[in-house]
Amino acid sequence: MNPHLTFYYYLVVLLLALPLTLTHANALNTESTEIFLDSTGTSQYTLILSSPDQLITNSNWTITATLNIDRLEKQKTFLFYSRLELIIETSNGKTITKAQSFGYYPLGNLPDRIYAGGYWGPLDFTINLDEEDLGVNAGQTIDATIYAKVDVAEFIDQPLRLEANVLGVNYDTFRATIGTVKITSSDQNPLMTFLPIIIGGATGVVVFTALLIRDRYIGKPE
Repeated sequence: MNPHLTFYYYLVVLLLALPLTLTHANALNTESTEIFLDSTGTSQYTLILSSPDQLITNSNWTITATLNIDRLEKQKTFLFYSRLELIIETSNGKTITKAQSFGYYPLGNLPDRIYAGGYWGPLDFTINLDEEDLGVNAGQTIDATIYAKVDVAEFIDQPLRLEANVLGVNYDTFRATIGTVKITSSDQNPLMTFLPIIIGGATGVVVFTALLIRDRYIGKPE
């Protein structure tokens, strides 16, 4: 076989194999900052969250979150309780919720504490998509939007209230829209699965045949 023909033949084979070997691997990474300001002082929190941006229905979906305590000023002394809830709403009307908590509310005698500059996390929220009734049909892809709800409870250092045996506490909540990911059914439509291969194969046959004919024509004596 002509060396040029051999080169083009293996090039076509390589191009056909690429869709079978390449994988898509991106991530959704976001940061949401909230500031609370009142007569007791200023506090600032940053929620950092990461998630794959594409999933299939027979897989585990892990979302990782960290809550940074950026600032606790004036009488705001430490964070003693927080609750992070993730709400996932799909484009076909389904909802998934997951939540984790730090510390206890109301305030007890020996509370857990996170001071300014500290953080809570990283926290892993794992969802077994195979066990969720998402209603994704074969070959279908749906959007799933992630929302976060964060509750924070801060200890307020107020000596006069402590003398009266009254504990100072601030309880606040903030919400954030994290972003949207895509969930694809693991049961692919057979036609859509093999259509690129069929088209690629047909193109390869046409190219290979044209090169073969050209090679024979060029090699034919006058």
